[in-house]
Amino acid sequence: MASYLRRGVAAGLLAGLLAGLFAFVTGELLLDQAIGLEESNYQEGQALATHGYEGDGDTPADGGETFSRSVRKVGLFFATGLFSTVVGGLFVALPAATDPGEFPAGGLWSFRLSSVGTQLVLWTGSGVVFGLLCERANHGELC
Repeated sequence: MASYLRRGVAAGLLAGLLAGLFAFVTGELLLDQAIGLEESNYQEGQALATHGYEGDGDTPADGGETFSRSVRKVGLFFATGLFSTVVGGLFVALPAATDPGEFPAGGLWSFRLSSVGTQLVLWTGSGVVFGLLCERANHGELC
């Protein structure tokens, strides 16, 4: 059992680090560009500060940044690695797969379709409702 646990944890860690690498390669450049855009907007806003603008607490100069970008990048790998390590260890606790025997393939296919449909409705519905609530909150209609 211990060897299975070690294998599950190792597989989870490797998968998590690969997921972190993918997120880093595909997302960090865009995130750095977005932060540069915010910083340039902040510098433009400095001119407004001389005309009474007090700041909103969301920029580093307003004291809004808790962690540096390098700490956040390390946190990306730490979070994906830790989560996947735990999931890999939990997979060991699953019961062993048994032969499906005479289980009808059509029933399995229907179950898979209903599972995908459920996920589609759940995430689409969550996105639409969240979007509507955010839109109402932005217009001051929520409360």
